[in-house]
Amino acid sequence: MDNAHSVNIEDADNYSEAAAIYTHQLNYYLNNVTKYYEPAEFKLFTSDYALYWYDYLPGYDVVFGEFVGNQSRQVAASLCRGAAKTLNKDWGVIITWGNQLKPFVEDPDQLYNDMILAYQNGAKYIVVFNSPGEFSPPTEYGTLTLKHLDFMKKFWNYVSAEPPVEEYPANTAYVLPGDYGYGFRGPDDKIWGKWEADAISPHLWSDLNNLLATHVLRLDVIYETKVGDTPTDFPYDKLIFWNGTITEK
Repeated sequence: MDNAHSVNIEDADNYSEAAAIYTHQLNYYLNNVTKYYEPAEFKLFTSDYALYWYDYLPGYDVVFGEFVGNQSRQVAASLCRGAAKTLNKDWGVIITWGNQLKPFVEDPDQLYNDMILAYQNGAKYIVVFNSPGEFSPPTEYGTLTLKHLDFMKKFWNYVSAEPPVEEYPANTAYVLPGDYGYGFRGPDDKIWGKWEADAISPHLWSDLNNLLATHVLRLDVIYETKVGDTPTDFPYDKLIFWNGTITEK
């Protein structure tokens, strides 16, 4: 979203143009990579915190929704999972930095809770970011401590003892306007990383958080169109559109 993949949308005059430019340029970069091997043999994956839908469209097979800072984990999961389900892809979660203080990693108990939440949401992949640090690792394990690893083992034991969960447990979706690349980091977040929040941004933010409070794991977030005027086939029993329209099968 913030100059990801060196995609330049500065020439876009509106949201639909931004979506078209983003997907076209990203597809071009991915094609340059996949021409050196048989795409069916390897999965293309990336991580993001907002534009999951528009990462899948150009060709990524898997997107890891980022659990980062104080941003809503459930918003990230619902957006990433909704894009994956509707576009017939796989999805996962990557747990990145937790705060602004070195070594930036979140507390071990929060890490455990985030892994549990990702698992309950149906994430096929759960990745924990680790790094040796800028100059030298804070511990012999990198930014992770032995207690972090203990909680990761605890999570493994939890998964081993619990019954499998659905990869796509939601049967209701909140439908955003087509090509509305809103960041969902707050009511005033930017759109496509270029335009300031518009008149409907606070409305979308409020609606989504109210719906998640009642539906929790059972709500996905999707878009009205894939890109431009291409219609989307919605694999849900109930659709709640951003303009108030509700449809049920």
